[in-house]
Amino acid sequence: MRWIDAPPPPHEPLPGYSPLLGRLLARRGLITPQAAEAFLYLSHYHPSPPEALPSLTNALERIEQAIRKHEPICIWGDFNVDGQTSTAILVQTLRALEANLCYHVTSRFREGHNIPIPYLDEQLHRGTKLLITCGIGVNEHLALERARQQGVEVILVDHHDLPSMVPPADALLSPKLLPADHPLATLSASGLAYKLAEALLQRHQSALAPQALLDLTAIGLIAASVPLRGEARYLVQCGLPILRATPRPGLQILYELAQIEPGLLNESHVAFTLAPRLNSLGRLLDANPAIEFLLTQDSVRAGVLATQIENAHAQYQLLTDQVLQAAEEQLRLDPELSRAPVLILGHSTWSNAVLNAVAARLAERYGKPAIVLQIPAEGPARGSARSVEGLNLSAALAAHADLLLKFGGHPMAASLALESKNLPAFRRRMNKTIQEMQLSDQAEATLEIEAWLSLSDITQELAAEIEQLAPFGVGNPRPVFATRRQTLESSVALGRNKEHRRLTVSDEEGRMTTVLWWNGGQTDLPEAPFDLAFTLRMNERRGIRQVHLELVDLHLAEATLRQTQAKRPAIHDLRQEATPYHFVSQWRNDPETLIWAEGEEKALVGGVDRFSLQHVRHLVIWTIPPSGEILRTALEAVRPERITLVCVGPTIENTENFVARFGGLLKHILNQRQGRTSYAQLAAATAHRLETVQTALAWFAAQGKISLRRDDQGELLLAFGNASNTIPTSKRLWLELQSLLAETAAYRSYVRRAPVESLFPEE
Repeated sequence: MRWIDAPPPPHEPLPGYSPLLGRLLARRGLITPQAAEAFLYLSHYHPSPPEALPSLTNALERIEQAIRKHEPICIWGDFNVDGQTSTAILVQTLRALEANLCYHVTSRFREGHNIPIPYLDEQLHRGTKLLITCGIGVNEHLALERARQQGVEVILVDHHDLPSMVPPADALLSPKLLPADHPLATLSASGLAYKLAEALLQRHQSALAPQALLDLTAIGLIAASVPLRGEARYLVQCGLPILRATPRPGLQILYELAQIEPGLLNESHVAFTLAPRLNSLGRLLDANPAIEFLLTQDSVRAGVLATQIENAHAQYQLLTDQVLQAAEEQLRLDPELSRAPVLILGHSTWSNAVLNAVAARLAERYGKPAIVLQIPAEGPARGSARSVEGLNLSAALAAHADLLLKFGGHPMAASLALESKNLPAFRRRMNKTIQEMQLSDQAEATLEIEAWLSLSDITQELAAEIEQLAPFGVGNPRPVFATRRQTLESSVALGRNKEHRRLTVSDEEGRMTTVLWWNGGQTDLPEAPFDLAFTLRMNERRGIRQVHLELVDLHLAEATLRQTQAKRPAIHDLRQEATPYHFVSQWRNDPETLIWAEGEEKALVGGVDRFSLQHVRHLVIWTIPPSGEILRTALEAVRPERITLVCVGPTIENTENFVARFGGLLKHILNQRQGRTSYAQLAAATAHRLETVQTALAWFAAQGKISLRRDDQGELLLAFGNASNTIPTSKRLWLELQSLLAETAAYRSYVRRAPVESLFPEE
């Protein structure tokens, strides 16, 4: 990966914190004392009432009716960890309320992430009157209709992206029905199940307290890789202390087998030790025993199940390593695959059970989305996809639904199936879509370095300061630091299969430290001095506190950030110039000058948009970019020696005005361009982010005003829609659009007044 210095935060750091912590809080958008305190301290966060979830009241009333009438209730959960824990939460809750209850966890081999009608019929024939899904169901229209035809009411508890057609359920508990900035908007199925259980237990006397379910909730939220902000972060913060002192015999035994010291357990143990073990059960065997494992109070039975889970995990690790090595070999033999914006790999012999884990490892290692497929000689290719933070993989797949037999998931992870003959077109079109979404034609992954430290800077005080931001995860990544010119002193293999390493390194002053290198067992060790990127963690063993370093990446010392980055260009500030148009003809006649302009201003000044920028000595920034990320990407592409800052427009407009203008643009494309366009063209024409125009298009489609698809070359094809075919998700899309426009407006207001030094900091 190419290393870059982390950009300055878009807002001034809050006073009252150290410079580092204040900067890290500001970078996370925490710009008021109240927001920062709610993020850092449990006692300052005010949890949302369960009733804030749409249709939760309907779900409560229907469940309470079933309990009163002793009607059979079936909980149907997905086989992944989020599905397991959400199922266990509701089973434990409804048992405490003496409901007439059964549960079923899908089999990956029989059902996959689906509810096949034959298996549903088996359950309905047993007399089920109320079906509650956990982490599954929003795409199961046929199965849900079948249940309702049999007189069975359905409550969906599912966080996956909603389809264009609303699922036929009596109650839908989905965070996707909430505005993107709502505290509950990032909950996974386990978080949704907890809010439902919390409401039930608050309304009924029971020996079970809602807090007793927070350990399962934390496991599910961390395993689901949802952004840890708002309620999701709060629930994980509450759940981790309960996990450390868990009364559940199954987890206690699993801690021993996995060599976890309970008192030191953190989100990393959950993500990389507990969740993979539970996940392996559903991937290789049957996940139904996981519910018993999580809920049983029988230590003997818990031990039997824990051993079964540990054995499945060992087999899962072996299969994962085999497929990962084969995938790496494909990338080595065909460099074009690794240079593409998205890694798309496959083979007929790869085990479908481990594709999700392999995709996750590849996405993490290469810093780009990964899709890993099993491609049999006959039948469709099936596989899993993992994304990187900030890139909505689910939306990218949806843009190519015409090539897919099925797909589903959320922005960070998805599953898919397609005919093998469509794979070349799918690869070509996905690469183009991901390239557009990344706002750059550079496939090279980047790593943001928060600060460069010497080994003497790495202290317990520094680690403890960073630890205040925990739990870390999607939406709240652990800060990455770097240190220069380290020399390898020794390496010790760790892990059952020697898959990890513990390195001892020294600096030029002779100071030494140890660094853990997870999954680095098969990687060549550096012989020359190298620069080391790492994260910090405070650890304690046998009562001794120590700083814990984990390797993120390393470069030979000759390839350091200082050597690859230029000094800040010379800046000419014309933001206060009343008549900047006087300079346009001069700039246009200079072959060493580019005018970066978008929207209506592009034609007026003869400018180029962000997608056509190239290396020149002088860059004129005429239109204010819609985000700091786009500005940074543009500067990396141009690498100018001089920058003239004009920042004319565009006019900051409300959502209604933007939609009216965007609608006029779409009408022009439909009438004058036969409906042909691209996300990049729309972004440049409106001077907004790709996410904004994607959301606007989705809103127009949800309103029935347009329909859209892609041709074989990946170009968008628009057509007039059927205005009668509106769908309820349009309200959610409107709120998302409103939020995106507000973010851009805030950034542009900042650029108009910010000091040059903060916009273009010295490297």
